[in-house]
Amino acid sequence: MSVKKVCLINDIAGYGRVASTAMMPVLCSQNIMSSILPTALVSNVLDYGKFHIEDLKEVMAKTIDVWNQLDFHFDAIATGFVNSDGEFELIENYLRQQQNTLILVDPTMGDDGHLYPGLDPHIVERMRSLIACGHVITPNMTEAALLLGEDLKDIDESKIYQWVERLREMGAESVVITSVFLKDDPRGYMFGYDHDTQKPFKLTFTPIDARFPGTGDVFAAVLLSKLLSGHSLKEACQIASDFIYDCINDSMLADYDHIEGMLVEKNLYRIMELDHVKG
Repeated sequence: MSVKKVCLINDIAGYGRVASTAMMPVLCSQNIMSSILPTALVSNVLDYGKFHIEDLKEVMAKTIDVWNQLDFHFDAIATGFVNSDGEFELIENYLRQQQNTLILVDPTMGDDGHLYPGLDPHIVERMRSLIACGHVITPNMTEAALLLGEDLKDIDESKIYQWVERLREMGAESVVITSVFLKDDPRGYMFGYDHDTQKPFKLTFTPIDARFPGTGDVFAAVLLSKLLSGHSLKEACQIASDFIYDCINDSMLADYDHIEGMLVEKNLYRIMELDHVKG
């Protein structure tokens, strides 16, 4: 059995379970070998309000150079937090070099209607260029609005489907908009378009009144692992959504600071239990 290899282009948080440290356990549990091209060293989860971000542009450039000399190849690459113009340029050039590699771009920029703390609004323009490199992109509702220059007022189903199409017109093949909440509707949704089936889709989920950083990172990791194992995009989204729901429910019962992120490892067995899901 061949081992799938994934490269995570994301930050490494020293304290808290987000980004690369949240994604690696998921991938390892699915027998996927994961490598990291770190975009930054972050002292702790940004939700604490005080943090230090160490840009790693020079490290990234040297690493990519060595990897190219060694002819390393990955079955998939997932991008997440990117913090500087120089890094965007490096990443875009590296992604364009890839052949037969599934590329997932998670445009990690914000949530709850605003950018994450410490991010320059200029990042939105650079992210618009990066998503054009993605076979699959996974913005949440806030990130989709930022990418499209829209606001979050009076969102209905037809408008979200228009957003999906507009994001595809920006260069992405398949699109998944997560954490969608429609006007006068208590349910949560995901809206997407699968390039392989050439069909749009919609999935529902039950919202939980809690905030856990890193849910988008874990969602992307589960989604990617299931795409690599042959699931359709809709099936992979359903499995990832159900796993996040179970993780949050379990984490809410535990006595710790939820700003640190979800309890991922103890729930990894659930991914296999959910694997029978079919869209």
